[in-house]
Amino acid sequence: MNSIKPFTKKYSYDSTNDFYISKREQKEKQRTLKHYYMQRVMENTLKITVNVGLISLSIISIQKLLPYNSIQQHQINQIDQEIQKVSPRVQRLEESFGATFDPQLTKKIMKQNTYKVDPNLRPVFFREN
Repeated sequence: MNSIKPFTKKYSYDSTNDFYISKREQKEKQRTLKHYYMQRVMENTLKITVNVGLISLSIISIQKLLPYNSIQQHQINQIDQEIQKVSPRVQRLEESFGATFDPQLTKKIMKQNTYKVDPNLRPVFFREN
């Protein structure tokens, strides 16, 4: 345990002095308490003003950013519409690109892209009589 005790003044017990000393002590305590409370009030007031300033700054910045948000949402909607228009074409191109490298479909692709035909086929000629 801590054996150090706070310093306390010891006064003589003269009845006239005791009354004045206790009054002085009360006034001094009141003065220190008043000073302490005033510091706390000032500290809390400063905290509140800083917080109100931060809140107002955030509200102002949000108000300035809201129009940009609506513009960006409109642009995103336009891009989505364009993607929906182009997606069927992209799917067709992906399928044809995949078929280009398929070894089983080479004869079919050759027939589509060139005039050459499979060498195993014979040409058929029709004659009119």
